[in-house]
Amino acid sequence: RVVKKMIKNLDYYLSACQLGITVTSLGLGWLGEPTFDKLLHPLFELIHLPDALTTTISFIVSFIIVTYLHVVLGELAPKTLAIQHTEKLALLYSRPLYYFGVVMKPLIWLMNGSARMIIRMFGVDPDANNDAMSEEEIKIIINN
Repeated sequence: RVVKKMIKNLDYYLSACQLGITVTSLGLGWLGEPTFDKLLHPLFELIHLPDALTTTISFIVSFIIVTYLHVVLGELAPKTLAIQHTEKLALLYSRPLYYFGVVMKPLIWLMNGSARMIIRMFGVDPDANNDAMSEEEIKIIINN
């Protein structure tokens, strides 16, 4: 029942997903980079690099590691699993996503409204071609 409700309001729940992904990305960067930096900095100091160079290299390597982990574990692997196990995962995660959408409704409403206003400023109708797809149409697209 929750999945059907989400399919009927797909744009809203895609926005909820995008918000979750963005917040997670920001959180990973905020926490992950300093964590890896603290782990890597002493290793680079062992080879007696100047402190400024150690800091720069440590930051770059930390950024690459966090980005890699986020893309692989947070984007690519979940996408592949979702494509291969659509129904099972939709049933498993629909309720948490629904409640996330309820809690974040004011923020999602504000962001969607802002995006629609910007789209209108470019002379584009944000409601054009906004027909919701049926569950069957989504399955056909995923399976092809």
